[in-house]
Amino acid sequence: MSGWVVLTSPCAICKRTFNCNPKRVPSLRPLEGGEKIGICSTCIEKVNQHRMANGDDPVRVHADAYEPMPEEQLT
Repeated sequence: MSGWVVLTSPCAICKRTFNCNPKRVPSLRPLEGGEKIGICSTCIEKVNQHRMANGDDPVRVHADAYEPMPEEQLT
């Protein structure tokens, strides 16, 4: 039997809870160190708009970043 894995986490920027693929979601590490924290799709869109307005490349987001992942990929 196989299943799916989804990470439920607060967004690193807006703090709203969202679901994502733990291996694909864009994330950042807090300045004080520790575990990486995911960024929700709404916030990453805003980040990318800001980056592009400043002439920077957008953050690349995997197509399945906000989708469940097969449990076999967890290891």
